[in-house]
Amino acid sequence: MRRIALVIALVVSVVVFATMAFAFKNEPLGFKGLEWGKKPTPDMIKIVEDYARRGYIRTSDKLALGGALLDRITYMFFLQGFREEFFAVRLEFTEERAYNILVNICKEKFGDPDKEILKELVWNGERTSIVLDYSGITQEGVMIMAHNTLTERYKAEKARQQAKEAEKDW
Repeated sequence: MRRIALVIALVVSVVVFATMAFAFKNEPLGFKGLEWGKKPTPDMIKIVEDYARRGYIRTSDKLALGGALLDRITYMFFLQGFREEFFAVRLEFTEERAYNILVNICKEKFGDPDKEILKELVWNGERTSIVLDYSGITQEGVMIMAHNTLTERYKAEKARQQAKEAEKDW
């Protein structure tokens, strides 16, 4: 009986720990009203396309997050035939002040990052991962939020297309 109780307690602890290890509070389901997996909205303008993705901007976007001024917000879509699925958003900025504000916003909203090395912070969630990074040398910063499953599918398709493209060079 004691062994059964011990095994049950161990299983419950592993499940609770595993859930906590791959989640952070307020994990985003998308960005600015656009949920992961959705198609581009009519107000989006395509600015880049390569391999299995397209990048769009919205001219109506306010280029700020809280008090952090942004240079660009790019919405990335995974291409699957004629279908496009929103899988990541890239927020670009140049001011260190913007980085510091984003650090405060993210820590307040999402909690402490899973990884913090120099000026790179990473939150790994069950569905979404976030990377916030700034280089004082280049004075460039980026915050990327991405849907984990769709990002892995995009990476696999990109690798497949790159390998196919390289076949002609063998």
